[in-house]
Amino acid sequence: MEYLGQASRPFTSDDITANHFRIVIRDLTLEDMEKAITALQEVGQFGLPNYFDKQRFGSVGWSGDFVARAWCLGDYERALWLALADPHDSDRSSDKKEKAYLREHWGDWLACKQVVRNRFRRAVVAQLADQPGEYRRAMAALRRDQRGLYLAALQSYLWNVMASQWIVRHVPPENRFDVQIGRWAFAFFRRLSDPVLEQFRTTHLPLPSARCPVKTGPIRELMEQAAAEVGLQVRQLRIKYPRDSFFSKGDRPLLVFPERLVSHTERDELNAGRQKLTLEFDLPRGSYATILVKRITEDHGETDLL
Repeated sequence: MEYLGQASRPFTSDDITANHFRIVIRDLTLEDMEKAITALQEVGQFGLPNYFDKQRFGSVGWSGDFVARAWCLGDYERALWLALADPHDSDRSSDKKEKAYLREHWGDWLACKQVVRNRFRRAVVAQLADQPGEYRRAMAALRRDQRGLYLAALQSYLWNVMASQWIVRHVPPENRFDVQIGRWAFAFFRRLSDPVLEQFRTTHLPLPSARCPVKTGPIRELMEQAAAEVGLQVRQLRIKYPRDSFFSKGDRPLLVFPERLVSHTERDELNAGRQKLTLEFDLPRGSYATILVKRITEDHGETDLL
C-alpha cells in the first residue's frame, strides 16, 4: 500500500470514484482468445449491461427463495427459516449441521438453543426460546447489516430482471445471448444500432421499491413484471418491521463502459499449449468486473447452440 495523505473527515465508500482491476484469464484456446478479443472490442464500442453479479445473491440458498420476499409479505417465520435454516453451497460443515438441526427441530426453540452456537443464528434462536412464536419480533434479532444484505439481494435481482427485459425489447435476437448469473439467465448483447446505443447510454433504471417515484410508463410496467415473478407487487416492496430496515432509493445506469481498458495476450505458462489474457481497466463504484469477464468468455455463439 502507498501512503497518500490524510483527510479532514471520515473517508467512506461515497468518496470512491472508480475501482481499478487487473485480471488474468488463463487456459484459453486460440479460438477462445479470438472470441474474447472481439468481445473486448465490442465492449469498448457498445459497453456492457451494468448487472449485479452473483456475489450480490449470496444469501439465496437451495430453495431459491429470497428472505426479503417473505419479509415483504409479512411472513416472518418463512423469512427467518430462509435466513437460518436454508442450505447453501458455501456452508461449512458446522453450518450444515446447525441448519439441519434447525430444519428438523424447527419450533422447539429450547432444544435448538442448546445446539446452535453460531452467534448470528443463536441471537434469533434465543429470542424465540424466550418468546416462542414471536417471529415478527425475532426479525429484529437479526443483525441490521445482514438484514440490509437480504433487501439488497432481492432489489438487485429485480433490477437485473428489468435490465434484461429492456435489452430483450430493444435488441434483435441475433445480437443477444444469455449468461448465467447465480441461478438465473440474463440477456447480454454483442452490438447495438446507433439509435439503440444512444438510447441505452442515457437510460437509467430505478431500483425497485414502493418508494420509487416512477408510477407510470414502460419502466413502471417492467418493474411490476419483475416483482410479479417473485409473487409481489411494487407497492409491497417495503418493510413494515423493524423500522430501521428499508430498500435503497435511486437508479442505476443500464450500461457501463470500462475506462482505460487495455489487454495483453501471451502464452499461458501454467497450462501447456494454452493462452492467457491480461486485462486492466477501471469501473465506476458499484459495477462488477466479473460481469466483464462473463461478457467476453461466455458468448458461445451459434456453433454451440446447434
